[in-house]
Amino acid sequence: MPSPCLRLPGGALRSFAKSCRTMFHELRVPPPVALTINQRKDWPLTDLERSPFAQSGSVSGLNSLELTRHAERLLQRRAHAEGRRSGRRGAGEWAGVASRFAELCSQMDIDLCIRLLRCFARAKYTDGDTLQSLVRNLSTVGKTPSNLTCLSSALLSLREALGEEEVKAVFRRFEDRALEHSKEAWGLSSPLMLANLVGASSFAKVESDWSSARSLLVGAVAQHAGRMGPMHLEISAYACARLQRSCKDPAGLQQILGAATVLLDRGTNRATRFLPRGLLNFFVAMERLLGPSKVSDLALSVARRLQRCVPEDLEGCTGGDRYRSALCLLRACRAERSPALAAAGAEALAILLGENLSALPPHAMRALAARIQDLGTCDDAADWSKALKACSALVPDSHPQPDSCLIKPSMAIREAVPRKDGTAIEIFRSPVHPRTSMELVGEKASVGESKLILVPKTGQNVALADGALADVSVKFNSALPGGLAFWLEVGGSPSTPMNCFEKVPTEPYVWRSVPEGNHVIRAVLWKTADSSMQPKSKEDLEGAGPFEVTHAEKVDFFVHRPEDFNPSYDWRKVEPWHRLPEGLEISMNLQEGGSQARIPQPWHWEPRVVGQEERQRVAVNADTTMSDVLQSLGLSDSTHEVVWCQESGKHERVLQSSWTAAQADLFRYQKQIVVRRFATLVD
Repeated sequence: MPSPCLRLPGGALRSFAKSCRTMFHELRVPPPVALTINQRKDWPLTDLERSPFAQSGSVSGLNSLELTRHAERLLQRRAHAEGRRSGRRGAGEWAGVASRFAELCSQMDIDLCIRLLRCFARAKYTDGDTLQSLVRNLSTVGKTPSNLTCLSSALLSLREALGEEEVKAVFRRFEDRALEHSKEAWGLSSPLMLANLVGASSFAKVESDWSSARSLLVGAVAQHAGRMGPMHLEISAYACARLQRSCKDPAGLQQILGAATVLLDRGTNRATRFLPRGLLNFFVAMERLLGPSKVSDLALSVARRLQRCVPEDLEGCTGGDRYRSALCLLRACRAERSPALAAAGAEALAILLGENLSALPPHAMRALAARIQDLGTCDDAADWSKALKACSALVPDSHPQPDSCLIKPSMAIREAVPRKDGTAIEIFRSPVHPRTSMELVGEKASVGESKLILVPKTGQNVALADGALADVSVKFNSALPGGLAFWLEVGGSPSTPMNCFEKVPTEPYVWRSVPEGNHVIRAVLWKTADSSMQPKSKEDLEGAGPFEVTHAEKVDFFVHRPEDFNPSYDWRKVEPWHRLPEGLEISMNLQEGGSQARIPQPWHWEPRVVGQEERQRVAVNADTTMSDVLQSLGLSDSTHEVVWCQESGKHERVLQSSWTAAQADLFRYQKQIVVRRFATLVD
């Protein structure tokens, strides 16, 4: 007799394979909707395969199923997957789909409506007027709790296009429809529906007063907690924690706390079933709901689970996840004063703080280190030294410097650095505007000595404009006594005619049509006993002639077209005509002059995740892969991709998950790279 085996339907396996972890403060994606349609024979809109409009190519002639399939095919074209597409064809096709959807939505099967709304969300369709009229025609009457939950999730993903007022109105309708069903009917759909209502209130910036619908869903959560798995428990804890924050009704608060108590008992008993990150999120929510003393048993389960974790188990945890969990664990240890919890908590904290916290600000790490040190002085039963060492290793000196500590173009200044021998070196740091050229180290001059040539400076670049020649303006120090003679040596070629004045002029002098290259300005101060005489050439200023040279000076400068500096993770020389991007690490040679720059390791990036308002900070090194970036954001390369998008929106390229930051030139194109979910049929 063959041994019994467990067989799962293919849809369940695909759903499990495509599932991903998300952060504590993010909503969970609803389960995939079955690909079903209304099969009634008396409904012409769904008499599907023989429609004469199917062959015409006109969106206005498609029935409900054909329209849904057409939208899903549009998503598969990479050119239309991003919502910022400006191509006429893509915009027109989506507008046609929306127009036809508005005509059919009042009679369409609810599953097809949900599929189409998800297509609009993934395509980043932004025509708010069309979407608002479409949503107003959607019927929610007589829909099951599962349908209402999936529909609310799809509409919540379109919240940016719908706007605050429309989101407020449509979710008020959902609350009314929620009251048409009992707690028993809501079952395991209640956690996600409650989370959707809370998320809509947060987006619309509405004081989410305690309502009958919220009371019903919280009661359903408490009633069905015994049937919930780890994912349902995590979503329920998240929704209740968010709801408690805004609820001002005493009876409502009491009901939320009652549901939280049931969730805590169920979650503590099933702690081994959670994934590590899900357990941390559940623990943080429970600690916020019930306080540190009531979650001591759960805190002990969390600490022991962390002790058994290998580094790979916590790869998806961001610095924020670890930081929040560490704070809650410290509060639980202080409130309970249990030797077992203290011992396990100390080791768990050392594991939590071991890595992936470099993106946190130094003051947060200092506060965390102070809490650990304070707890260590009050509790001798546990060894907190490892946790304190792991935390202190990140602050303050060894913590990676933020970008504001580096020399940026916006921090540009000119200063004189004194030396021991009484001389000084003039240093010209990056310019005020990041797109202007950079002046480097100037020539040595004694402190207090007056310069004759004020502009240009040694090593300065005179930008070459659109033409092939430039105008060079020179300004002298008119406070110096004596006559002035000066000339320009163009790229080592014979010098220009010498200019001579009886005294130093106050106005600048301009040389016209100076070619590109390295040039030298020479200037001398002279005097003579005969005031009627002036030098005619530079030879008159040499030897024992009638003219005495009191001061001589030269300035080497460049005429060059400005160029963008191409940064690398290795030191590269910076030329005066280079335009530096922000965030580079710059090293200046104060002895010999010159400068070099490189990309710091790590540097910090705040990528834009499509569909998320808040940005997270990610530490990036040269060998950081795109997969590492997604994991630092709490995402997975099985559900999300890193994409370079041209500013004009005409072209884009998906960066392979194995590419490193150096291979993808991530620092250079960081503002053009986004993270987005795959444009697939189901999440």
